[in-house]
Amino acid sequence: MTNEEAFKHLESVEFSGHANVASGLRVFLTYVEGSEPYRCLYDQADKEPVFDRLCVLAATHEDELRENINDTAVAAYLCLLNGTQWNDKAKAQVSAYSPPGKWFWARRVVKEM
Repeated sequence: MTNEEAFKHLESVEFSGHANVASGLRVFLTYVEGSEPYRCLYDQADKEPVFDRLCVLAATHEDELRENINDTAVAAYLCLLNGTQWNDKAKAQVSAYSPPGKWFWARRVVKEM
C-alpha cells in the first residue's frame, strides 16, 4: 500500500463511519491503530508526509456549523506523529484550527498525547 492509498483510506467516509461507532477513545484508537493503512504509514520512517497531510486537513473547513469532516483522519495522523519530531507542531496545527465543537476525536487524542 502506498502513502497515497493509505491517506485516501484514512480520509474516507467509510473509515470515519467505522471509527465513529467507537464508545470511547481506547476503542477508537484500537480500531485506528489496527487498520492496514495506519500500519502502512506507521512503518514508514519519514513522517513528514503525514504531517503535511495533517496540516492540509486541519485547515479545511467544510461546514462551520458541524464537526470537521476530517476529524477521524486528523486524529489518526496525530497518533502517527506522537513521539516524533512532528508531535508538538501537529498538536499546535490542530489547536490553531480548533473552534469549539469542530474536533471530537482529534481533541481527545491531543489530550492523551
